[in-house]
Amino acid sequence: METVKGETEKQMISDTPPLHFPHTNTDMEVREYISKKDNPEIIKSYALELMDKYKNNFKIFSDGSKTETGQVGSVYYIPEIKMEKLGITDQSSVFTAELIAIEEALKWLLSKKITEPVVIFTDSLSSVEAIQSQTSNSKPNLIIGIVKLLRSLYLENCLVTFV
Repeated sequence: METVKGETEKQMISDTPPLHFPHTNTDMEVREYISKKDNPEIIKSYALELMDKYKNNFKIFSDGSKTETGQVGSVYYIPEIKMEKLGITDQSSVFTAELIAIEEALKWLLSKKITEPVVIFTDSLSSVEAIQSQTSNSKPNLIIGIVKLLRSLYLENCLVTFV
């Protein structure tokens, strides 16, 4: 691993040249129109439009959260198939919980040999940005695992887009 100098130091997650990894597909247009602070009905309307845009893709929803009492949870949901609650320690951050949900969803895709286009809906912009840049200050090993899974899926003709 190498360190990149800047305002903060970030660990690059791979010594493999970026050309050997597929580009991470993202669709972040929704952030131009709404934020988590907007009216829930407006958020729902945009979410439904976005889901319609990907109606022909295999859909996964992922989330990580922390309760007011400090309990941390991670989940991925596949409509009509399954919902997987993932046990993680309460000392974990929401960022870690989000990444674990994404990682486990990707593992599931690989195990089921899904070859159709996939869209993963997540509310974690920081997770998608970390995956896309292949860097993380706090969780470089988790990002390495996710990038490797994305590469394996790509080699199996499964293209994943994060929304």
